[in-house]
Amino acid sequence: MRVRIEWGLENAERAIEAGAQVLVVVDVLSFCTTVATAVGRGGAIVPYRFDRPPPGDLPVAARRGPPGRDSHTPRSFDTMRAGETVGLASP
Repeated sequence: MRVRIEWGLENAERAIEAGAQVLVVVDVLSFCTTVATAVGRGGAIVPYRFDRPPPGDLPVAARRGPPGRDSHTPRSFDTMRAGETVGLASP
């Protein structure tokens, strides 16, 4: 088995086109911390691709901006309520 480490959407697409049997995507920047913050508060996150529309009519967090629910930063979810669901875009 051969293992490769790549970065970015283009390289992931190339790996799929080349017949990769397993593709692991790790988004370790703010996305994971944001999700952990939301879930730790009892909320739920519905991830979706940043270049596609969000699923359904969920409230969504913007990719970047000042803290507040319309921001994609972990701090924005410090006040998330249990049972609340938010869409969160990610490449």
